[in-house]
Amino acid sequence: MCVFSKLIRNVFYVSVVSILMAGWTLNASADEGATSGEWEKYVEAYFWAPRLYIKTTRGSNITLSLKDILQNLDMLAMIDLGARKDKWSIATDSIYFNLGKKITREGSVLPGDIDVKLDMRAFTNTTRVGYRIGGDYESPVNLFAGVRYLYLRVSPEFDKDNIGDKKIVKSGHNWSGLVGYEGRNTLNDKWYINYYADIGAGGKTEVTWQAKIGAGYHFNKFTGTFGFRYLRWQWDTSSDLANWRVIGPYFGARWTF
Repeated sequence: MCVFSKLIRNVFYVSVVSILMAGWTLNASADEGATSGEWEKYVEAYFWAPRLYIKTTRGSNITLSLKDILQNLDMLAMIDLGARKDKWSIATDSIYFNLGKKITREGSVLPGDIDVKLDMRAFTNTTRVGYRIGGDYESPVNLFAGVRYLYLRVSPEFDKDNIGDKKIVKSGHNWSGLVGYEGRNTLNDKWYINYYADIGAGGKTEVTWQAKIGAGYHFNKFTGTFGFRYLRWQWDTSSDLANWRVIGPYFGARWTF
């Protein structure tokens, strides 16, 4: 009951902010305005600078700051792709990271050193199809439905001199269906603000939800984007993890064609 109450409270806060933003957009764009008869496509490469909060079902808490992530980062890729035509839109957002840290400890019982490498890999993708219910083409308000996929792999590897190595691998993946809404309010020919919220469930996920608020500035060749983003999973009791939260600012560059 406590988890459900917290969920309702968080969704309420996000909904209030987003509804206010949507109302502003609808009032600012009462006319239907211009529409596009061709597909408008975009590619956005961005960097999310978050803190990671992980809680296991045994009650252990793990926190990774941005400094921890950058110091132990082996690979990182973040990209958002999408297209829209008239009132329809489709988008897919993908994040992949690989964190690895190697520690060498001198042997105590047996001669030689022990190398311990902690490896954590995660991939998440959110794909959605939306339909514009308000505003106009330049300042739309969309409802959407989609899916979120998560793959997570944690594997500590031990390497002992003259003995060989041993790796323990723990991995899993999950699909969740989701619904949500998003919008954008064009302020002038250079600036716009945007907002986004979704909520879903499925598989071992009791609930997953995401909220984002940001802004964009149009340069000659691309659009600079920045904002703040929150992403969370809450798993059921059959999972080793209780919840996982990713919170922090982001910035990126978007090309439209």
